[in-house]
Amino acid sequence: MRAAPTPVSISTNSVAEIEKKGTAAEAAESDLTRFFIALAVGFVLLAPSLNHSIVGFGEILFGITADTTDADWVDLLRNTAVAVPGNVAGGVILVAFVRSVQAQASHGP
Repeated sequence: MRAAPTPVSISTNSVAEIEKKGTAAEAAESDLTRFFIALAVGFVLLAPSLNHSIVGFGEILFGITADTTDADWVDLLRNTAVAVPGNVAGGVILVAFVRSVQAQASHGP
């Protein structure tokens, strides 16, 4: 004859701890995990050659002032006119998405 399974009791403290770890920031508790998350995000930005508007501006500006590029001031303005709105839109969408996920996690389903 089989023994009856032992009931498992969950204290309210452990339930609160489980609910607390619902956000992505708290899920990455170790430094190694955070390092790999940062590496993955960097790869996602680097793989398709997406540069931040400030980086692109600096690269073109230094190339123009050092006379080591065929780019001119019009190219600098054209790049900035495309990169800045793209960075703003991407940043707003990314921040809005992350905040909505955090809000849903804190309020429950």
